Amino acid sequence: MPIYGIERTVRKVYDVLYADLDSYLTVMEAEWAATFPITLNRPAADAWYFAPKTRLTSYPSIVILGGPVRHGDQTATYEWQTANEGGGHDIKVVVVDCDDDTERLRFKLYRYNTVITRIIGTKYDLNQQVMFVQVKRDADVSPLSGGSGSPFVQAVRLQLLVQVEESIT
Repeated sequence: MPIYGIERTVRKVYDVLYADLDSYLTVMEAEWAATFPITLNRPAADAWYFAPKTRLTSYPSIVILGGPVRHGDQTATYEWQTANEGGGHDIKVVVVDCDDDTERLRFKLYRYNTVITRIIGTKYDLNQQVMFVQVKRDADVSPLSGGSGSPFVQAVRLQLLVQVEESIT
């Protein structure tokens, strides 16, 4: 069985989100229209990143970051299998957006969190040997660190714990 490394896993998260974001945004906007109508825009094709950025050219932007590979980490909340049995990847999906109304901005980020959680929840296998994806449910919304410091530009961070079935043999 081939090894599914962090790069492939990050790319699969991108592929799934990029392919499905439009349709999920449409469905969710219709669902939310009666409560608090907000338009969620799809990030431009050049607004998807795989590394932290100090300057973004458009909003919203999505940054997908691969974290350390976990093998047999007993201090983590989840017990990952040993390297011979499988392993896990920490993936962070960060959505950055701006708005001249901070309350509306916060609700937009909460909604991006919900949309991405639903997409990953229905595409949990990411079309590879994924045993499970755990989405950290609480939305971490905050102003950008190292950025403009403006309350009108904020980010929501989602942590995905992706356990892949892989073999080092």
